[in-house]
Amino acid sequence: MRRTIFNLTALTILVFCSAALANNDSEIYIKHAELVQNQQISFLNARVDYYLNDDIIEALNNGITLTFNATLVITENRNWLWNKRLATYVFPYRIKFHTLSQTYQVIDATNNRKQVFSGLTPALHALGTVSDLTLNNFSIDSTKKLSAKLGVSINIETLPLPMRPLAYVTPNWHIQINSYQWPLNQ
Repeated sequence: MRRTIFNLTALTILVFCSAALANNDSEIYIKHAELVQNQQISFLNARVDYYLNDDIIEALNNGITLTFNATLVITENRNWLWNKRLATYVFPYRIKFHTLSQTYQVIDATNNRKQVFSGLTPALHALGTVSDLTLNNFSIDSTKKLSAKLGVSINIETLPLPMRPLAYVTPNWHIQINSYQWPLNQ
């Protein structure tokens, strides 16, 4: 009896470990990001490349709206104390497929801007083009040593409720992301 329970436990662990090591083809690359200051207003511009795996594309093509959050963190780098977080901004972007018109819609929820595309590749390209996002209540202080870090992630919490548990435990829904960090003043 104990031997059978041990074998079942070992088999279960092996199945979960092999699923975790499965090939996850989804990646997000942040190629470029910058903060531009025009008078007293700062703007974020960035270029992000999205490579989605078959499971995520299948969900999208079956009418599931995907939300990606671009998170910008601005910190003050200090020599004698830990770095101080000055601001955190989250910019949600959505992509969805309309089955009736066979088009993809990309929505910049921050600026309430919508674009429609006939194919997935141009839609992902538009999703990755971040331009002139206004950073409210922030201006670059040239007297401080500041840095910015941009990360992008899929927001599993915006998926339909029945999909969330599976998305949390399935490796194909966990996208590899490289954060992009740069100094704001030299």
